Amino acid sequence: FTCRLDGPSWEPCTSPKTYASLTEGSHSFSVQALNGDATSTPANWSWRVDLTLPELPSDETVEATSPLGTPVTFSATDNLDPFPSLSCSPSSGSLFDLGLAANVDCMATDAAGNQSAGSFTVTVVDTTPPALAPHADVIVHQQSPSGAVVDYTLPTAGDNGDPDPSVSCTPSSGSTFTLGTTKITCS
Repeated sequence: FTCRLDGPSWEPCTSPKTYASLTEGSHSFSVQALNGDATSTPANWSWRVDLTLPELPSDETVEATSPLGTPVTFSATDNLDPFPSLSCSPSSGSLFDLGLAANVDCMATDAAGNQSAGSFTVTVVDTTPPALAPHADVIVHQQSPSGAVVDYTLPTAGDNGDPDPSVSCTPSSGSTFTLGTTKITCS
């Protein structure tokens, strides 16, 4: 037999042929049988050596989506494997609480068997203000020359981080409103 690795030069070889310490990247190997002055058609193989470790997710800060917890997904990346496996605790897609950073411990493995282990943090923040629900206008008949005492219910509010956001309005319910239209501002 004659063999060649990554080049035009043939050299005598035996079966099995082993190459150690191949560099990262693409390689090609060809072998042909010799019988006197005659040679067979070469058999060819190509492959890629991957020595690069997959990369773990980095620290993440995400906006709260629910006061009950925010699902956070994450994945590893790799130079050759488009979908390296990732095993984490807590796992990708888990619910994370608002507030302090949570540690996530992971192991990533690519198709070549390269592994990375480590951790990163997930922090859930609530930077979105609460949303006030629409409130119907309140119409009250005049009770005195100075206007009328108006009692109204506070509008409801929803928030991604607070299950029960407080609402305050000015002028407050129970105040005396002058004759005409009064705008109430709530927050």
